[in-house]
Amino acid sequence: MNNEVNLSVTAIDLEANRVIERDVPIGTPPTPGSFAHAVLIGKLTFFTALGTPNDGLLDMPVRSIEPLKFRGKAADNAWSSCGSCHPDGLTDNVTWSFPDGPRQTLPLDAFFAKDNPVDQRISNWSAVRGSVTDFNNNSRAVQGGKGFAGDPPNPNIYNHGITQGASDALDLMTLWVQTVRTLNEPQPADVTAGRTVFGASCASCHGGPKWSKSQTIYADDPAFTADPLGMVPGVPRDPGVTALGGGQIQSYTALGQTLVFLDNVGTFDPANLLEIRGAGGKIGQAALGAAGFNAPSLLGVAHNAPYFHDGSAPTLDDVFARHLLGAGPIASVLSAGDQGSLKVFLASIDGRTDPFRSAADDFRDVIAGGP
Repeated sequence: MNNEVNLSVTAIDLEANRVIERDVPIGTPPTPGSFAHAVLIGKLTFFTALGTPNDGLLDMPVRSIEPLKFRGKAADNAWSSCGSCHPDGLTDNVTWSFPDGPRQTLPLDAFFAKDNPVDQRISNWSAVRGSVTDFNNNSRAVQGGKGFAGDPPNPNIYNHGITQGASDALDLMTLWVQTVRTLNEPQPADVTAGRTVFGASCASCHGGPKWSKSQTIYADDPAFTADPLGMVPGVPRDPGVTALGGGQIQSYTALGQTLVFLDNVGTFDPANLLEIRGAGGKIGQAALGAAGFNAPSLLGVAHNAPYFHDGSAPTLDDVFARHLLGAGPIASVLSAGDQGSLKVFLASIDGRTDPFRSAADDFRDVIAGGP
């Protein structure tokens, strides 16, 4: 990744297991201070398993940054990076055991709306995080590194803590995530029937430019007064936010209107022995999920199997068999023809597909017109 970012190649003697020459230039990197340079440094920070400086990066030529000098920041002994679970910023399609429970890796192409970076999805299946900055704690607690905001880190970094300003490295990583695009999908000749079914049955939760109604629409940066997992748990700064244990943001209410973020659609089984947490003092405790889940994006859904928070649905047919839609599972509510049309449309969704309005779009319009 360092060669890709600084536009160079490294010559390696594979038989002798030695480096012949490092960082041979093959192009001209962007000028420090430019937008392209900022995005490139964010990409380096995201993918390095070693490290970068915390600050001063905007004016620092990319070729002057030597990740080897910052070993131990992203991870202990360079064993992992953000890119380990998010190749190309997308998903490794693996279900991991996390403090919230079993969690399928979510792609980051829908973390931000591409036409408006202020439109950001609430993070994780249980809506327990609110920004890329929150994940500095992954570098420290999961990957064993020191992170990118000091050691000890900025005390304002916690789940639903500050979203900007912790360090240049984290801010530029956020900027790079805003640029992640989904893969282009094959486009059938006609998806009209599937679009119609989707608009009537799915768009409320899976509409909008992120193909998810999830949005940090409340007072944010930070959203909580202190760490919601701390000895004295913080509370939401916005009185309209309803939060559950573990910092789950369940809903937001304003001007008498409520936008629900955690939906119980029948995908959580508390009796499943795999529904346990898997980190620190939470090991063996029941997983989060009883209140429902934060609607995942359907952008690029064709490449994101297996589905559900626990990866227990290998195909869309398996999703249809369990995901509730009103009175029953999708497979029992929609006709076989509508299901087939819907699958064709879902497989075509990519960054070129015109989105639908979501419940969040309707909510914003109502409160924007209020007193």
